[in-house]
Order: sequence, then C-alpha cells, then structure tokens
Amino acid sequence: MPAPVIARIRRGKAALRGVLCGAIALAGLALCLLLAHVDTPDFWLIFISLSATSMFAGFALFFGGIALRNPVALRMDAQGISGFYCDPATWDEITDIGLVIGHKHHRFLGFTLHDPIGFRDRQSAWRRFASWASGRNSGHHIIVPELLLHDTSVNDLVAKAQDLHAAHPHTHNHVT
Repeated sequence: MPAPVIARIRRGKAALRGVLCGAIALAGLALCLLLAHVDTPDFWLIFISLSATSMFAGFALFFGGIALRNPVALRMDAQGISGFYCDPATWDEITDIGLVIGHKHHRFLGFTLHDPIGFRDRQSAWRRFASWASGRNSGHHIIVPELLLHDTSVNDLVAKAQDLHAAHPHTHNHVT
C-alpha cells in the first residue's frame, strides 16, 4: 500500500495576501475617517468606502487564519482524496486524474468524477461555486492549484495520485 501524500499550503503566500488585504483595509478605514470629518460628507462615498474596507478586512482575517492554521491543501491516501481545496472523494468516485494548464499557464491537479452531480450535492454552496468556477473550462470536477502548494509539483502529485488510484482494489478505470 502506497504511503499517504500530504501537501501543505504555502504559508508565506497566505500571510502576504493577509498583510496586503489588511493594509488596504487600514487605508480604507483612514479614508472613511477622513470623509466623515468633512463639512458635508457624502453618505454614499462613506458607505462604499466602509463596505470595501469591511470586505478587505474580512479577506485579511481569512488569509491570516490560513497562514496561522497552515491546513493540509491536499491529502491522498488509500481511501481517496481530501483537503482544504477539495471535499473528500474516494478512489471509486474518481475516473480520471490529470494535469490541467490554465489560460494563464498556471498548473493544476485535476480529478474527474463518475457522478459529479452526486458529489456536488454533498458540497456546500461555496464549494459548489468554487468547483464550478475553477474546473468548468478543464472538464475536471476537482481542481487543486499548484501555486498554493508548498514544496511540491503537480507532475509529482499526478504520478502519486495515479499510483494510489491504481492500487485501490475497486478501481478498474483507465487513468490518464
């Protein structure tokens, strides 16, 4: 039985995104305070500025939490796959594993499923949207981006996933 494969998220990239979003949120807050002290403040300008500030503060907290928690981006073992970027799927559900190259030449690990509708029904609304948004052009139902993985390449992950898929006793499908 092949050993489990665990790929972590790039902690530094998440921290950098958190710091950048936090800086934008602080600049937006400063703009809100400045606009509030004007003689005749424009309500809509303050409202839009405060909304953008809140959104960027939320992103800062989200990315900061990812950097602190350092979750597993992808875990592949004898049962199947799971992780931060993909809901759990067993090897029985997976029909194809492949390298996906996006329109900006970014590389992804892609998994195609026997029953994507059944899989989708198990996902939260946000995960459904993320899966649809990232995999709609590639034909794969689960997409894991190489850019956010720490110290691993998609080529290695494709080979390891194919080995684990082939070692599963109930899979008889051809994997490309």
